[in-house]
Amino acid sequence: MLKIHFLNVGHGDCTLIEFPSGRTTLIDINNSRVVDEKTKEELLSTSGTYSLYESIGYQGIELLEKSVTDFVAPVDPIDYINDNLADSDNIFRFILTHPDMDHMSGLYRLKDEKKSIMNFWDTDNKKDVKESEVSSRFDYRDWETYQELRKTTENPKVLKVLKGEQRDFFNEDSIKILSPSEDIIKRANEKGKWNLLSYILLIEYAGHKIVLGGDADTEIWDELAESDDDLLNNVSILKAPHHGRGSGYSQKAVSIMNPDWTICSVGKKPAQDSSNKYRHYTNKKVLSTRFRGNIVAEISSSGDLKMYCEDNYSEDDELYPL
Repeated sequence: MLKIHFLNVGHGDCTLIEFPSGRTTLIDINNSRVVDEKTKEELLSTSGTYSLYESIGYQGIELLEKSVTDFVAPVDPIDYINDNLADSDNIFRFILTHPDMDHMSGLYRLKDEKKSIMNFWDTDNKKDVKESEVSSRFDYRDWETYQELRKTTENPKVLKVLKGEQRDFFNEDSIKILSPSEDIIKRANEKGKWNLLSYILLIEYAGHKIVLGGDADTEIWDELAESDDDLLNNVSILKAPHHGRGSGYSQKAVSIMNPDWTICSVGKKPAQDSSNKYRHYTNKKVLSTRFRGNIVAEISSSGDLKMYCEDNYSEDDELYPL
């Protein structure tokens, strides 16, 4: 069985994959349970009961849970790993899609808790971050840990793999790298636009395709729609790039993928949200971790796909409780 956990980690990304081979992959991590102020304002602006619950004394996450319909509090991804993996101390591969803090927040704690990472996927980016540039909701030690990891020579093994590259374990786990290429990495470094070089991965299992979009920008998806339409077609699950925002939406690519399910990590930031655009090309549901909580896809060896979520599920919609 292939099991993919799309974790509700607030404004950020974290996807945990259990492959039939027994190898575990963690793609990005965000260990901040803090809801940033802008997101809080956007959510509360839609609430008719905010003032009431604030006057009672609720604050922070509790205020959001009380006054915003369907809001689900973020989880701690490391606690989730400890609770849900039989061998929670060993991660076969950690893939950092691109070097933004909301995709690496928690690296220091993985190191501090002595989680073993065998293979570390990185990109050949030239990004540099000073401590003074890091938002207060992040920990600069995560950036420092990232720099340590990418310089290691043995444990973990650092891989900077490019589009089309294949190795034994990739083949066994049916992982294809759709992006980045050398040209895209060069472009990203020249422009200082790190979303451009984000990993885009395709996993194929038991007749299903799962596309994991990282934070890749629209221009990358438009190019893929021209060059790789045969790989993008008939997708079962799409993890929408850049949290479901317009900056990662490509009508060309999404219309080819025509996914059964689209997953947005966070999603629904009103000014930037593209859920309705995705919905137009999604056969079943567009699901947001903010409103569904943790979302888990299970695919059996015979090709049976089941979707589970932590909250706001309906078996009439083919969504089952975790």
